[in-house]
Amino acid sequence: MGVLLPIVFIVGERFFVRGPVAARGSISAYYHSSMRDLFVGGLTVIAFMLATYLAGQISRPDYWLSSLAAIGLMTLVVFPTGRPGLADGVPRCGDVPDLPGCSAMQDRFGETTVATVHFTGAAVFIVSLALISFYWARREQAHALRDQAGPLTTSLGGWSLDARTRDAAPAVSATGTSLRIESPENTARRQEWTLFLPREDLRSISVEANAGAADLDVTGALLQSLSIQANAADTRIIAADADIASMDIQANAARSRITAGGDGAILIEANASSVELCVPPTASLAITVKDGVGLVTNLDEVPGMTQGGDTWQRAGTGGPSIVVQLEGNLSTFTLDPEEGCA
Repeated sequence: MGVLLPIVFIVGERFFVRGPVAARGSISAYYHSSMRDLFVGGLTVIAFMLATYLAGQISRPDYWLSSLAAIGLMTLVVFPTGRPGLADGVPRCGDVPDLPGCSAMQDRFGETTVATVHFTGAAVFIVSLALISFYWARREQAHALRDQAGPLTTSLGGWSLDARTRDAAPAVSATGTSLRIESPENTARRQEWTLFLPREDLRSISVEANAGAADLDVTGALLQSLSIQANAADTRIIAADADIASMDIQANAARSRITAGGDGAILIEANASSVELCVPPTASLAITVKDGVGLVTNLDEVPGMTQGGDTWQRAGTGGPSIVVQLEGNLSTFTLDPEEGCA
């Protein structure tokens, strides 16, 4: 977008000003042209994109640099450069009220003062982008060195981890009764983990997936608890023939697919998310829905489901007993979708 804007300014002005196409002395000069609205709108969009780049990852240097670049860009939009081509002795904005081509800022603070602020914002914008480029170059050099190390394979006490990454290896902490694996801090590169756990020794599992994907196959396991927090992630849980006393699913701007096959209780909290639940046709179901803003379900379309107050129920035929507590905002919940939950 930044590359195209100058071309758009030059060519676009041709449609408003009859005569040969000619570039102005600077991009900022297009504020004082028929391209003013496009100039303000285009730079504002770029500033918004810079401000939301890596939003929330405040520990990364390029997050702060891009935010600073956005501030500099909005500064030069709000405080325009001086009118180009003025001869000596011509009144400046602020000296005489309501001069043609003057902005409100220039009338209030003076054309020279506003131009100084404009050039300061431009300098902040350009320097910030240069520092981001320098930071990325150094980071890529570090990644190139790490790539030479290859995958990490760890095995201990019946479990094994195969981690493939272009960043630092995940942090692994293991004791006789627990295993904790965390991605390295300040990473923006793809990581692939394949973790095998001894099913007979599992008691509880907790997973947090951020801007990624997680597949959990706990078929046949006997668990006290399974907790999944998905933030802008795609998660799939295969729990066929698994007895899980308590399953807690939190989905934020995420998609969660759950295949449940054993007795247990499931708590689902969804915000701007899509949740799909597949259960055996013989299962006994009780789904309590806490109405939120924009929560859409298909429970009234599922054969055999009957509603009593906030709870939808279905009698089982010898299958597992599954109890679901559903809360959500701006989300969808689909029971037994036609395409399944795979």
